[in-house]
Amino acid sequence: MQSLWTGLSALQASLRWLDRVSENVANSDTPGYAADAGSFADTFTQVWSSQATAPSVAGRYTPPGWAGGTGVLAVSAEKRFEGMPLQRTDNPLDLAVQGNAFFLVAGPDGQTRLTRAGNFIWSRRPDGTVVLATQTGDPVLDTQGRPVQAPGGQTDGFTVSAQGDVSFGGRATGQRIALAEVSLPDQHLVPIGNNEYIPDPAANVRVVNAGAAGAAGGAGAGTDTVLQGALSMSSADLVKQMTDLIQAQRMFDLNAEALQVTNRMMQDANGIKA
Repeated sequence: MQSLWTGLSALQASLRWLDRVSENVANSDTPGYAADAGSFADTFTQVWSSQATAPSVAGRYTPPGWAGGTGVLAVSAEKRFEGMPLQRTDNPLDLAVQGNAFFLVAGPDGQTRLTRAGNFIWSRRPDGTVVLATQTGDPVLDTQGRPVQAPGGQTDGFTVSAQGDVSFGGRATGQRIALAEVSLPDQHLVPIGNNEYIPDPAANVRVVNAGAAGAAGGAGAGTDTVLQGALSMSSADLVKQMTDLIQAQRMFDLNAEALQVTNRMMQDANGIKA
């Protein structure tokens, strides 16, 4: 019976792996997509034929008895934010982060979210103001926590400096697009869809380019900068994902075959017993 549970756990783990790889492949060209990654571990190891008072044997380095695993378990699921290549688009509304920072956006619930997907649009709000927003309409925030607006609804000549300062036709607006860094983002950012994330309670989030627009201040000055006319693309390496897809499929096939062998052995054992 133990071989059945071991094989079943391996099938479940391989399905999780297949799901993860399939999602990565599907989003290999999605701007700001962080590839899904995870790890597996042995489940509880059981020891058979163990003797509590086993005699000491000279030169023996292993405990008495035979230890065997009872299966495999997917123990973590993380996002990989490193390795996002920059792709030039020459679209003035496309913004990329050079460095480790994220853009801040306001979700429909008012909660501040983080994203690397810089394929922004202009969105007109119910009050008539025109704001810089994500593809789903979430406003992009400045360093003061306010939506980045186009004065008078005029969007011509929109430019963003490396520090995040916004201007139209060469005229400064006093707005600076916020860039925020997160300590260990792979572990402390929770995905909520549309390539947006919220920090968990243990996350340390700080705006690295805080300061008045036009000033050179900010703790991250020179480290995290904005590149206009470019996008941070997916961190999913298509070649690696296709290799993982083959491995995951092979893992599933082998464990399915192992379950069939176990089933035949149990049938034979029942026949002998009968």
